Amino acid sequence: MQIIILNRHETHKIGVIYIGPGQASDEQAILNNDFGSLRYTDFLHGLGKLISLHDVDKSVTFLGGIDSLDGDGDFAYMWHDDVMQVFNGIIHMFDNVPHLETFLIRLFTMLLP
Repeated sequence: MQIIILNRHETHKIGVIYIGPGQASDEQAILNNDFGSLRYTDFLHGLGKLISLHDVDKSVTFLGGIDSLDGDGDFAYMWHDDVMQVFNGIIHMFDNVPHLETFLIRLFTMLLP
């Protein structure tokens, strides 16, 4: 007999990036953002609760492939209820993203099922 353990929540992952005024065509400026505007920060707070990737119980919390040990940062925003978990990967919270290509690879890896 084989027991299959399924996640008891419907799960979603979302990537979020801040592009400031005048940065639309400047990828280094976008990737060098350490934070966004006050309006952007308010938006992030509306996405869920700020969680520590080091302290979260990975056996019950969906992280969408993000791992603090792989340079994906220390924090993320998470929203959940009884049936759903939504993980929000915020690019300026990631560590060491020197090029847009590197970011896109990491983002797409995160967003794949």
